[in-house]
Amino acid sequence: MLRLVSRAAILLALILIALGAGSALANSTTTYQVLTFGDDSFYNWDNETTQCGGSGQPACTDRVDWPVNMIFYPNADVNKAKDAVGRTNHLASSMNFRGNDGAGWFWDSDEGEKHQWSGDSDSFHHIRIYAPPSTDYFYNTRWSRYVVATTHIDKDESSFSPKYGWSETAEEYFVGKLRDKGYHVVDDVTWMANNDSWPTTRQDGNDYYLNNGYASQVTLP
Repeated sequence: MLRLVSRAAILLALILIALGAGSALANSTTTYQVLTFGDDSFYNWDNETTQCGGSGQPACTDRVDWPVNMIFYPNADVNKAKDAVGRTNHLASSMNFRGNDGAGWFWDSDEGEKHQWSGDSDSFHHIRIYAPPSTDYFYNTRWSRYVVATTHIDKDESSFSPKYGWSETAEEYFVGKLRDKGYHVVDDVTWMANNDSWPTTRQDGNDYYLNNGYASQVTLP
């Protein structure tokens, strides 16, 4: 019986990969680059791995996940931003973010928070929030204490044909949710140079890229 279960598990994994569940391991974009704000620098997409380059500033263009499209400031940290968005207990995979707060380059990782769609138990709006792990926030004179985030949609996640992406649509969801909670939000105010297939959509396997290149800013008092 154990042998049968093991073979079944292997077969299922192979089927999921063939159908695209594993296709995210080689996604690329032409807009992946370093942005600098004051003394802080960071890449404008998060990554699926930290092993995509050497020391210093690894080039991970072909291992991207989703674009940075939200900023929480001027009194933010990772936990405070997650509290504002709303904590959930849905399982999620971690992604990785490369940045430099003036003390050297670091990797941060986050599973994020997933908000279930109304009336659909298998689809979610997903946000991951990043900052230097040593402090859980960046600091500069432009935004004071701030963190950055990526957003996307997980659709039909446990099915044989899951779909992921539509970052701009997910950003709009979180902007609306934060406004409903009374937070001040300015839509699409900071250029992040990570526009991808806006206003149409680019499909790569089971991933759908849609981002206008601007980040919305959320005020956390």
